[in-house]
Amino acid sequence: MKPLFLLALLTLSLPSVAKDRVEKPTLLKPTAPFTPEGVVSEKELELLTRIEINKIEEGSLNGVQYRIYYTDGSGTFSGAPDGSFTTGLGIGKDWSTSCKRDPMDDTKSCYIQRKDLWVWLYPGGRLKIFIGGDQYPGTSASVRIDSNPAIRSPADSEGVFTAAQSKQILQQLVSGSRVATRYVDWPYRSAVDDSFDLHGFDEAYQYIQWALRQIR
Repeated sequence: MKPLFLLALLTLSLPSVAKDRVEKPTLLKPTAPFTPEGVVSEKELELLTRIEINKIEEGSLNGVQYRIYYTDGSGTFSGAPDGSFTTGLGIGKDWSTSCKRDPMDDTKSCYIQRKDLWVWLYPGGRLKIFIGGDQYPGTSASVRIDSNPAIRSPADSEGVFTAAQSKQILQQLVSGSRVATRYVDWPYRSAVDDSFDLHGFDEAYQYIQWALRQIR
C-alpha cells in the first residue's frame, strides 16, 4: 500500500475534534450601532484549532455603504458615486479606516486612508494629515482640493502637514468634490501624482469621530 494512500485512510479514520468558538476582543465597545439602521452581526473565521468570532456592523449613511469591524475599528466606506462597494480589483477605490490604542501610553487614534491620502484623528480633534507611501527623505508633498490653491507640506517634512494646514485641508476635503495628491518617492526621487473623487469621505470622517469615542 502506498504511503500517501495509507496516510489518507488514517486521516479519514481519525475522529473530528470540535473547535472552540472564541469571541475576539473588541477595541470598539459601542452601546448602539454607528447608524440607527446599522446591522450588527457575527462573522466566523475558522482557524486550525479554533473558530474566531468577529463583531461587524454593516449599513449605509447618506447612501454610502459601509462595513466596520468592532475588533479594531477597521472598515470600508464606499468611494463610488452610487454609494456601493467596489467589486473585483477595486483596490484604492473605497475608503479604508482603522483605530488603535497605543500600548505604551493608551493614546487613542483613528484614520481614513485612500491611495496616498492619510487622515489621522486624535482625541480633542487633533489632526495629522500626510501624503505618500515611501517618501524620499527631505522632501515635501502637496494636496489640492477642487480649484483651491495647492497646499504644500513644510520642507523636510516627508509629506506631513502642520496642524494648521491639516485643519484647512480637512475643511476642504469635507466640502470638496475631488482631490489631487503629489509626493516624491523613494528611491527614484520622482513625483508620484494621483487624483480621485471625494465621494464617501465625509461619511468615513463621521465614522472615525464616532469610533474614537467608542475605544474603551
